[in-house]
Amino acid sequence: MTISFPNLPDILAVRYNSQGMPEEIREKTALFRLLVIGLLAWSVNAGAGLWLARQQQRIGAHMLWGGAIVVQGFLLLALVSLIT
Repeated sequence: MTISFPNLPDILAVRYNSQGMPEEIREKTALFRLLVIGLLAWSVNAGAGLWLARQQQRIGAHMLWGGAIVVQGFLLLALVSLIT
């Protein structure tokens, strides 16, 4: 994102309706919200997973860590679709 950010237009369409017309338009700095959401999901799931691992709940810890990876993947796809 940091490589493509300077080349992006100042205003981006972030949501489209079923006809393909822009439904919501925001400034390009709104893309940083995706990064904040990813960081929050990663940190909460990592912390809760570590706590579960110390409580000998390994399956729950792995599910939380896997969930964090899934959230990161979806956020990456969303970011790539907005940038390209």
